[in-house]
Parts: sequence; structure tokens; C-alpha cells
Amino acid sequence: MLAFVSHPSYSYPFPDKHRFPMAKFSLLLDYLRQQGIVSAQNLVRPGRARDELLGLAHHSDYIQQFTAGTLDAKSLRRIGLPWTEPLAFRSRISPAGTYLTAQFALWLSLPFSRWYAPCAL
Repeated sequence: MLAFVSHPSYSYPFPDKHRFPMAKFSLLLDYLRQQGIVSAQNLVRPGRARDELLGLAHHSDYIQQFTAGTLDAKSLRRIGLPWTEPLAFRSRISPAGTYLTAQFALWLSLPFSRWYAPCAL
């Protein structure tokens, strides 16, 4: 049985005019549930990524400041979104889900890419 990785926080409510279609995650999950492809038996919810995992891509100071909501104005402009606790939470869930999906793909010997992940929603 193929496992699917998803979390309700994937569909963070971005501003209406934001270029990224954030609702696509929940819409895809809903569709796959309606089709009987995803169920409680094959849906896995990731936890939060630890600092060690995030540290593979980001400096520890950035991780601490982002998590605490203490980034300077320049860093916040680069993100392009106002900092909120739900955004900080999603920012830990999303990489953990990607990592978990990659682990499933390797375990099952499935191809994996950012745009085609047989286990990710």
C-alpha cells in the first residue's frame, strides 16, 4: 500500500493575490479521498522538522529568529509574507513532510522529485 504524506497546515491561508496557489494541497487531498485513493489507513501526517534538519539549509540564527518571530524587516521582506505563528508552524511541517516523503520513496524504491512525489500531497 502506498502511503501519502499530508498535513492541514500545508494549506496556509496566503493573501488572496499571492502567486502561490496554497489551496492546491487541500484540494488535491480532498479529490484523492473522494476517489478512494487516500484513506485514514494510508495517510501519514508529518511532525515538525527539528532544528538539525532545518540547519541543513539554514543558519541556526535564522532558524531561531524565524521561530521566535524576531527577524529583521529585511529578512521578512525576502520571505514575502508577514510572520505569524501558523506560518512558523507550517514552515516546520512542510520540510518534515518532504523529508518523510523522500524516506518513503527510498524505502519503496520509487522515483521522487519536487513536482512528482508519489507519496506527497
